[in-house]
Amino acid sequence: MNLLKQMEVIVSAVPAPYMEHQPETLSNVDREIIEKLSNAGEQYLWVIKSSGYGTQLMEIGLPAVCERVEEEDPQSLFYHLRLSDVNQGTIVKIAKSKAMELANSAACLSITPNSVDNQPA
Repeated sequence: MNLLKQMEVIVSAVPAPYMEHQPETLSNVDREIIEKLSNAGEQYLWVIKSSGYGTQLMEIGLPAVCERVEEEDPQSLFYHLRLSDVNQGTIVKIAKSKAMELANSAACLSITPNSVDNQPA
């Protein structure tokens, strides 16, 4: 299913104040990622900010995702996107705790020089 259309439907249905300060439905960055930079098999967390300042799309597996999700207001709306192809896939609304779980499962596993050096050969 077309992800951008799904995202636009979701954004158009959220109550105030979620999109109060950003009148366009999706940011240009979100659009570019979904239309041009995404690949089959990728997963994203998508946040509609409770502050009214729009949306944020974050690829699961990148280290900064953990910090961004952790800092996000629990009243923000969180979604899990799974891509089957460019601009194709599913969107599921999730709780912040599930967003943290997804982010932690892939991105927050820090590798230190000692942990790499101590691995068996």
